[in-house]
Amino acid sequence: MSSLTRLFVPQLRAVQIWGAENGAGKTIASTILTWAAARRPRRDKNRMVVFLKPFNVGKGDTSEFLVRSAISKLLAGRHRPEWLKIQSLVHWPEWETSEEAMDTEGPGDREDAEKSRTMDGRTEEWSEAPAYDELDLHLMKPIRNFLIQKSKGLPPPGGWVFMETLGSPETRLPWGLNQADAYACSNLTSSNVLVGVASKQGGDKIIAACEALRARNLSVHGAMVFRDSDEAQHERVAAYFEELRVPCAMLRAIPARHPDARKDSRIMGDFFRAMAAYHPVQSLMHNVNRRHQLEIFERLAEPTDETEKEYLKLARSEVQRPLPKDVILAADIQEDIIKRFRV
Repeated sequence: MSSLTRLFVPQLRAVQIWGAENGAGKTIASTILTWAAARRPRRDKNRMVVFLKPFNVGKGDTSEFLVRSAISKLLAGRHRPEWLKIQSLVHWPEWETSEEAMDTEGPGDREDAEKSRTMDGRTEEWSEAPAYDELDLHLMKPIRNFLIQKSKGLPPPGGWVFMETLGSPETRLPWGLNQADAYACSNLTSSNVLVGVASKQGGDKIIAACEALRARNLSVHGAMVFRDSDEAQHERVAAYFEELRVPCAMLRAIPARHPDARKDSRIMGDFFRAMAAYHPVQSLMHNVNRRHQLEIFERLAEPTDETEKEYLKLARSEVQRPLPKDVILAADIQEDIIKRFRV
């Protein structure tokens, strides 16, 4: 296996948004987190908040467009500031993921559909061996270059980047790997947040997606679960994450679309503002920040310049600072703090 590009930028706290399934509400959750980060107070004027869709497929409205539209309405006529970035990197309009193929093709075609996909108008066969070099060239390096470019000149404590994945962890990518395997071997340093809907079938899919990530050593550091009418699934999902000691934000159900565009905009704006200020979402942000500071200790054990020294100094002070009331740290963060500081 080739050595893939290492993706760690100390100036940016990275959050990777995973969905339990297609339509799980990843873009809604990404908008909530982006707005939550954008409204956080800063000690100075230097800041950076980024929504990034590394890989887009299809010909419909992209996540980038939907987040841009929502943020524009939340700004209520004000210009979007330079430090608030909304962007996608790679867009293959003709690429058809395996999940989309399963929805559109008959049962007899599914085996063939797994072997062949449409890519830029050409039919490509899945290679038996994953194309790691191609994955690195076409996806991981563009992500890394983007993060480095956006992080230049950012003083501590740096900025935020929310990276939304496709479909589910099992969604196939063009390079012979599913999405979870691709990111598991990429050395991407991020906090993983799983998004799902606690519906009758959604509960099973949330748990299955979490187990799929954990099986690849992709720890889930937080969950954002939208409520549904099935109260038993709420309790089941909450108990599952409690057992894993993973903070889980149980959010209000996503509002139904209103036929009146103006009313729909107002309803969704109120929803985004309320959820961005919601205590469990703020707790999730604290977890991401703590985990990032601990990662700095590991990666910058021997700082090479003044900027790295500043980030290391800030990381120590932030990790040792008492948490706000009622914030629950994820299990792996608790263990790292105990190990590093013997608290």
